[in-house]
Amino acid sequence: MKPIISIGIFLFSVFSFGQKQLKIKDVTLQVIQSGEIIVTKNGDYFYLNINLNSGAADPSKQFEIALQKIAASDIAYAMSNNVIAHSDDIVPYNFKKLKSLRFTFTKDSIAHQLYALNDEALVARLKQLSARNKGTTIEDIYLYYVLDLGNNKKIVCFHGGYIIPLKSGLKVFNFHNDEEEAYQMEKDVKLKPIEIATGHFTDLFSYYQVDTLPNKKVVFNNVFRSNVLHKSFDSIISNREFIAGYNKNKIELYNYQFKKLKIPDLRAVKLPKYFAHAHVLSKNTIKKINLLGGEYHRGDGNDFVDLSFQFPDDDATFVLIKKPDGFYIAGDLYKLVSSPEPFYLNQESKLFHTTAVDSLEFMTPGELLDYSVGHTTITFGTESGYNKKRPVLIFSRLNTGKYNLNTMDYFLYENPSSAITAINDALPKDLDFVENTNGDIYLIAKNGLYTYFPIVKEIKYKVLGKFKDDFARFELPNGKKGWLDLDGKEYLDE
Repeated sequence: MKPIISIGIFLFSVFSFGQKQLKIKDVTLQVIQSGEIIVTKNGDYFYLNINLNSGAADPSKQFEIALQKIAASDIAYAMSNNVIAHSDDIVPYNFKKLKSLRFTFTKDSIAHQLYALNDEALVARLKQLSARNKGTTIEDIYLYYVLDLGNNKKIVCFHGGYIIPLKSGLKVFNFHNDEEEAYQMEKDVKLKPIEIATGHFTDLFSYYQVDTLPNKKVVFNNVFRSNVLHKSFDSIISNREFIAGYNKNKIELYNYQFKKLKIPDLRAVKLPKYFAHAHVLSKNTIKKINLLGGEYHRGDGNDFVDLSFQFPDDDATFVLIKKPDGFYIAGDLYKLVSSPEPFYLNQESKLFHTTAVDSLEFMTPGELLDYSVGHTTITFGTESGYNKKRPVLIFSRLNTGKYNLNTMDYFLYENPSSAITAINDALPKDLDFVENTNGDIYLIAKNGLYTYFPIVKEIKYKVLGKFKDDFARFELPNGKKGWLDLDGKEYLDE
């Protein structure tokens, strides 16, 4: 077994252009091979082993670097095997230029593009060019760093590959296969929004985390514990495409180029979970913006995302039935109540407390569910983490024509507990209109005023529009207008 010894390293940031440099002490570079770097130290030959572990919480564990000694009998073979470049071939290079370069490779009718998304990540984008699969895109994100071996011998390392500056030009090696790539190089590249989009199924976001400072402020750090936004905030929210920083009443929005997007009078930000756009309130206007801060258009991001992993993994099916002697329910009753112990069988059960009820409805007024209409299915949970709020609510249309909002538990128990009764009695009653909008939010009206319950429990809006991009337009009785978000926060027009 070849002996392995640890070596001294320095990890530091070059703030002039941001790339992280890994400097190795007391070694001399000999050759770079396919997957191997050979150095010498004190007359002995070694393989330089570097393992980047971006998921390690402990910064000292993020880079595992060691020297693996080469036996004297193997040195000649090792030095001549799969050599990419000799030390004498490497020339000084300003790696800041990487941010404005794009390398395009074409092989077997597939175009491969490699470019720097920011100072720490390379994006590999594959575009299928065949007529059958034209436009198919696969994206990968590689964290990269500059390896400094002294004597102006610096190369870029990323997962499975190198970018090496030679006298003849840059050499890109091991990009999706084990050989040097012939490429075309574009200079002064200005990326389009779709080219900044990282895609929902990449793991770029995992290279960064929100860290708290001693003064309780928060920063957005990379795996090197470097503040990539160069600012601190009261709070930060992020998804796979955007980072939003909050300081008092001011909001700053960034993409993963870590560029602040220029949005005038930014008052609110909502980040959709799966797509490369953000919904913002800019002064008094709702906008859907792309990753450069401009108006989002088709093609600025992925227009389709496979959300099959969101399919329900916990649901309940039921049907409401009106008979001459009252109302009945059948289905997964044990799932419909908050305390399911009394109900285990999928059998027809009579509902209670319905003397004054003309009909029971679940989604829209006038939609009486019975066997002729079909069953209703409620999703309680999905693999992506959605959990329906309990208790399950249901409408009762009274003989007077008014509506009550009730809990399912209240109708299922002949003698409901005081807790169930209290929750039910606290729900809005004697309403003029009720409509379920998304399973957990209800548009209700009474005496000419509206609200979305339970976002805003007070029925107070003279006009209330439908939610669009996380915001709904409203007007108060005093004539003031504004926007309501899904958290119940109002933004009055300025």
